[in-house]
Amino acid sequence: MTPTQKSLIYIAISLVSFQVSRLILFILYFKDKNVSFLVFFDGIRFDFFVISTFWSVPLAIINFPVWKSERANLYKSVFLICSAFMYVSLIIMLALNSSDIVYFGYSGKHISTEILSISEDFGFITHLIIKQYLIHFALFLAFSLILLSLWIKIARTDVKFPEIHKQLINFILLSGAILIGMRGTLSRKPIHIVDAFTKGRDYGNLSLNGAFTIYRTLYSNLKNLKKIRTLNLMPEKEAVEILGLKDKNYPFKKTNICKDKKRENLNIVVFILEAGTRSS
Repeated sequence: MTPTQKSLIYIAISLVSFQVSRLILFILYFKDKNVSFLVFFDGIRFDFFVISTFWSVPLAIINFPVWKSERANLYKSVFLICSAFMYVSLIIMLALNSSDIVYFGYSGKHISTEILSISEDFGFITHLIIKQYLIHFALFLAFSLILLSLWIKIARTDVKFPEIHKQLINFILLSGAILIGMRGTLSRKPIHIVDAFTKGRDYGNLSLNGAFTIYRTLYSNLKNLKKIRTLNLMPEKEAVEILGLKDKNYPFKKTNICKDKKRENLNIVVFILEAGTRSS
């Protein structure tokens, strides 16, 4: 196989894996809804966007038109490193897709801004996987091992280097496809989450995948990530003292510990509005 052929097979496997995630999402939440099966084709651009973004560098390295038969041993080492990176990144993306499918069942939406504060919920997520989704986790590991066996088989296949001018043509074509994939469109702006919903909510949700929504959210908030701090929750004992709770079992029975004399005379009135209408 030529380097380009190996690359295309890897890309095909990854796209099929993403479609498996989409099929599971469809069976669980959309099989009774009127959603066109064209969504499986439309979703490819969101899948390929993530794949091409993270694979662009290793694909460029293994397909760069400088390799010759004399450098076959060096190429094998380089290819193994690049293919290992692509495999690990694919498994991470599929893990994000799997987590997103579970999250969708609870919220009816894909993971987006929630990822910005996910660090506070790692303990809960781990507990949830162990207690409720252990079988699903085992199935995911089995699927990952199947992919690994295919990955290794392709990596170990003898490589054949075409003539330099053919390598150059293949490199240009593959690079063009990757660049288009990294944008998802031929327009000026790359595709975003909102672009999936031009044909309706259900169509949009089925077009998207968790890896894409998480990546686009993180990328869009890249400038603000440094400002985000891990929540430093107040110790329960200190919070109880500040609130002036006489009994934590009866939180509305409080002790006024306000030291400001002026504020002690103020009352707080809470209005609970269940529904409101406005007449024209």
